[in-house]
Amino acid sequence: MNLSRNHFCLKTMIHFTLLLALIGILICAPRADAAAESGKCGDNVTWTLEDGTLTIAGTGPMFNWTSASSRTETWKSWCYNGAVVNVVIEEGVTSVAPYAFSGFRTLARVSFPQSVTRIGKCAFENCSALTDIVLPDELSAIEESLFSQCHSLKNVVLPQYLQQIGASAFLFCENLTGIALPESLYGIGTDAFRGCESLTWVDIPEGMTLISDSAFSLCTGLSGVTLPDSLRFIGNSTFSGCSGIESLIIPDSVTKIGDYAFSGCTGLTSLAVSKDISYGNSAFSGCISLRKLTISDGVTSIGTSMFSGCSGLTSLTFPDSVTEISPSAFSGCGLTSLTFPDGVTEIGPSAFSDCCFLTGITLPDREIHIGSYAFRNCSAMEELTIPGSSVSIDNYAFIGCTSLSRLTLPGTIKELGSSAFQDCTGLRHAVLTGNELKSDVVTVLKNTESIDTLTVAGDIANIGDRVFEKWNSLANLIHRG
Repeated sequence: MNLSRNHFCLKTMIHFTLLLALIGILICAPRADAAAESGKCGDNVTWTLEDGTLTIAGTGPMFNWTSASSRTETWKSWCYNGAVVNVVIEEGVTSVAPYAFSGFRTLARVSFPQSVTRIGKCAFENCSALTDIVLPDELSAIEESLFSQCHSLKNVVLPQYLQQIGASAFLFCENLTGIALPESLYGIGTDAFRGCESLTWVDIPEGMTLISDSAFSLCTGLSGVTLPDSLRFIGNSTFSGCSGIESLIIPDSVTKIGDYAFSGCTGLTSLAVSKDISYGNSAFSGCISLRKLTISDGVTSIGTSMFSGCSGLTSLTFPDSVTEISPSAFSGCGLTSLTFPDGVTEIGPSAFSDCCFLTGITLPDREIHIGSYAFRNCSAMEELTIPGSSVSIDNYAFIGCTSLSRLTLPGTIKELGSSAFQDCTGLRHAVLTGNELKSDVVTVLKNTESIDTLTVAGDIANIGDRVFEKWNSLANLIHRG
């Protein structure tokens, strides 16, 4: 009795399992009428889908779709369900519509006829299975986001007479290993190759005058780039984050390098700065391996944050032509000593802040302005003597210079800002003379109660009552009338 019942249950389960399997096969198998599935995708252009191959045939252009959703009526629902593995475009078709195959995640192969002269923007965007592309010879431009986020794309053969590569054309094609740019090319758009981390070398063809913003940013595998003598402008963040670039020759033709153009090129070891180039903010910031920096004679200004975070830069020689060092120009660098040329009149805010290996500076004997936080947290600085000429020191200029033990300020100081030497906790000997005593000494030397010997000159009344009340280490107070 039990045996018979168990046999019946087992037989029922087997039948049920077979039924489910049959349903799965019917759902997943190609439909018998697949060869008959077809429609129009242009006035004189048709499509046919059969066994995973989508064939585009006819004469003239495809429809000019304005978005991926506008093609749905043509492609039906199968454009989203992985039905297309191959796309074959036959001779006679002259253009591929914008967004035509965008998001076809199973599309692995595409063949173009020579009759195609235009491929619309985003046509193959996010085709993550696409590996190789040979573009038709008559194509003159690669439009915006054409192959953006084709994560498996490895090889692309560009047309011989290609003139323009559009914005984001190969954005985040992480497996693109090499691409030969034709000599006819004159424009590379914004973000064109951004995030192509497998690219190893790029030769920019002669004749090109501009490389657009972020065109090669985050190409972390890029070990070298050849720039042509025709190049004039390098855009913002053009090569930022290209950590593999070790050397760089900027041609004499270049007149402008944009903000963050080479920021984060952590492998860059040497660089020459030319007088004939206008440099943007943070142009070489974060180049932590930069060891050799040559600043050409004739350079008058070092730009804002231009070399900030270049922690490997330990020595630096300024030419006599330099008159201004802009805010944060060398903040966070590994500099150990600095001699400023006689022509310097401006050291901007935070110009050398957090240069924690800087042991000393030599300032010119002339009128000079030192901005706020200019030498903040230069914790290795041991001694500071301000020359006799007129000097203005802004608020917090030397705050946190904890190893500073000797400080000499002349009587010709023009202005001394609040908390200029705050938190210089290692200060033992200070000489304050002249007009700076009009400032509140308590704030100028805030949290420097370790001073042993203080020499002051001028009207002692300007110092204020109870100014030394908390200075328990003060053993010698010398007043020069």
